Amino acid sequence: MWAGRRMKTRNKKQLVADPQCGQSIIINAGVDVHHGSTITQLSGMVNTGRDENDKIVYCHILKMFHYQGLAMFKWLKRVLVLLLVLLLLAVAIVWFLMRGSLAKLDGEISIPNLSAPVQIERDALGTVTIIANNEADMARALGYIHAQERFFEMDLLRRSAAGELSELFGERALEKDKSARVHRLRARVEQNIEAFAGDKLDIVNAYTDGVNQGLNDLPVRPWPYLLLQTKPKKWQNV
Repeated sequence: MWAGRRMKTRNKKQLVADPQCGQSIIINAGVDVHHGSTITQLSGMVNTGRDENDKIVYCHILKMFHYQGLAMFKWLKRVLVLLLVLLLLAVAIVWFLMRGSLAKLDGEISIPNLSAPVQIERDALGTVTIIANNEADMARALGYIHAQERFFEMDLLRRSAAGELSELFGERALEKDKSARVHRLRARVEQNIEAFAGDKLDIVNAYTDGVNQGLNDLPVRPWPYLLLQTKPKKWQNV
């Protein structure tokens, strides 16, 4: 540790009062401490000073650097404590966001437009079994579960088919989008949705409503959207 820049006490009178360095005396000595003097060297000067007056001066200089070191250590300790607090706060925020984007697995949930109560069961592997009075209620509950557990995956699949990945990933996905849009899949399905769905269109609508309800009921949007700094779009039939 370097003692500091060049310091002189030559021809300067100073009152010294410190029981560790000696009694109170008037210093009027030619003491010169050069840049590059180390604490070890200063300690040696205290023991090898030309006279008692020099020893006292070197002792005080040594104590001054000691106090400066203590002050620096205190500030460093405060900075480290602050960094630790900020790190713990960041971890807590990340945990809260991740926890908020998880699906609700237990308890009761309210899904609008159900004709009767629906029972949702999961086995040890997480496989879902839905017990409902009719197909529309089943589809609505299934959409709710899908949205809460895998909406981002669903969003990637529909965007990949429609050529809309660049809305999430920017220019790096443009070529992929261009190759997909050539087929105009979304436009063709929109024109022929009734022919595709037939008498099951109400089931498709119920599923879509369940997906959007499940997405809205998440306290925090799915975490991939947090990383991408964007928000998910509502689910549509096509």
